[in-house]
Amino acid sequence: MTVPKEPALPYIKTTRNSRKKIFPKKASSTLNSVGTPIINYLLKNLVENGVLQDGDEELVDANDILRCIQSPVIQEGIKGRYIREKSFMLSLQAGEVGGDSSDDILVQGTIDLAFFGEENVIIDFKYSGLSDEKLAEKYARQLKTYKIAVMQAYDVKVDKILLYSFKTGHFIDIK
Repeated sequence: MTVPKEPALPYIKTTRNSRKKIFPKKASSTLNSVGTPIINYLLKNLVENGVLQDGDEELVDANDILRCIQSPVIQEGIKGRYIREKSFMLSLQAGEVGGDSSDDILVQGTIDLAFFGEENVIIDFKYSGLSDEKLAEKYARQLKTYKIAVMQAYDVKVDKILLYSFKTGHFIDIK
């Protein structure tokens, strides 16, 4: 198992400590004991700090978030090193991201979550009424671009790319 070092390339913003306290070491036991009330409190805090607009917290079902955090995929991933909400800027040829030319283009995005360990996994979170199949079809190109960014910045092989649907509670494997 090779844990990637921070990228030397300038197009992914990094911090010294990529492991933030949003996932405490005992995340599953903490969330099992307090559950949705703590998630609702955190959502209200996001509104108070201007991250969410007033009323947006009512659009989020805390049970959906809890189900995601308690999933085996997330619980396994947070045991090791991970990054979350990493912005990137990447120069690619248009054909690499589904275009029909060899022109260079500048692509930017934000990777929701990536785990590094025995398997290197990228996860993108979606809250949509689309079926799992339609989500995979709609976002495959975006996630493949994220894969290129992570592989170049961290010099690792990405083993899996997953979408997580808060609506269905499913992880969708993007091939």
